Amino acid sequence: MSVLLVDIGNTALKWAELRDGQVGPISYRRHSEEAPSRWFDTLWRDQARPAAVCLASVATQAFTRTLVAWIEAHWELQPEWLQSEPQAFGVTNGYANPAQLGVDRWLAMVGAWSRVGRACCVVDCGTAATVDAVDASGRHLGGFILPGIGTARRALLQQTRIPRVEDVTSPAEFGTDTASAVAIGARLAVLGAIEHALRALAAGDGEPTLFLAGSEAELLLPRLTTPHVLAPALVLEGMACYAAERC
Repeated sequence: MSVLLVDIGNTALKWAELRDGQVGPISYRRHSEEAPSRWFDTLWRDQARPAAVCLASVATQAFTRTLVAWIEAHWELQPEWLQSEPQAFGVTNGYANPAQLGVDRWLAMVGAWSRVGRACCVVDCGTAATVDAVDASGRHLGGFILPGIGTARRALLQQTRIPRVEDVTSPAEFGTDTASAVAIGARLAVLGAIEHALRALAAGDGEPTLFLAGSEAELLLPRLTTPHVLAPALVLEGMACYAAERC
């Protein structure tokens, strides 16, 4: 049986098949500048009809509804639409109102906990960068949301007269021109949030496992000295936990 896992982010759509408990290769396509009604036929033209569809979305309601309508019309399936919950799969949501926690963050924590079952720091670095702390009991302590590396850089360039340079080479430590200084600063902002979360977690639960996901995660690696797990499918792995139970 094949379950199609669909993660609808702020700017991109990711999907993969779940077979025999294993998440297959990830497919990716940006949707932020395209009309969804025009490209689903092309996007999944060669996609075999799955037995079930499990989806999560932080995109606009209009985009998500268009996708759901396409699935219902073309595959005659009612997708399992996931939302953040107070507690599931060993993880306890730390938000006062659990439904307000972004479902992508929730699923990434579920995916991380399913791997290690111990204290972890879960980082998803894309359009936005999110950092979430989970203690040794599976309790979500909360987290941070800040602009992603590219978002921060673009925002600064838009609000200043700093020259725009597309191809930036980052020196080892300090920027040696304005463009590289901006690029390094955007990365260090995210790294600083990660280091703060790791210190706070380590104070109570020993050495936590650091998980990195998201389209910009690899940009952090040259300056990241902490042992880490690069997990690009972490949200989809969290979805797989639900799919195994519900689909």
